[in-house]
Amino acid sequence: MPSRVFTVLGRVLGLVAVVLLVVTVTLVVREQRFRAASVTAVGTVTEVVAVGVRCDEEDEDDPGTDPDGRSCRTVYSSRVSFVAADGSTRTFLSGTASWPPEHAEGETVTVRHRPSDPGSARVDQSGPGLSVLVLGVLTVAFGVFALLWTVLGRRARSWAG
Repeated sequence: MPSRVFTVLGRVLGLVAVVLLVVTVTLVVREQRFRAASVTAVGTVTEVVAVGVRCDEEDEDDPGTDPDGRSCRTVYSSRVSFVAADGSTRTFLSGTASWPPEHAEGETVTVRHRPSDPGSARVDQSGPGLSVLVLGVLTVAFGVFALLWTVLGRRARSWAG
């Protein structure tokens, strides 16, 4: 019976790894297509906007804790203004939020957008986004555990047999 549990668990983890791999590859391909079809422009951070609150693990020494003892911080996004490929001046709120703020008011940033769609603008990143990195690590972890559980299931069968 334990060999069957190992085998089923290995298959479930393997399925999760495959789904994560598909999502990761899809995100990478979409980003590459966007980069290939986009142009860059120089943008200026016109405002740093508080967009929410992020609470972390308990930290009783932090004066900014919530009633549950978690350390809470206001997170900020950058409002960026740039001149699009069609010559129009555009402004957008960055899709990322952080503490401390990623950019300062007045800072120059590189903006990427499709020439036919200035509304697709976003602050250019030099490497893969954090979500792609996290998904990649999770994919590898689930794949390794799937392999481990599958091997354990086969060994358990041979030990029982």
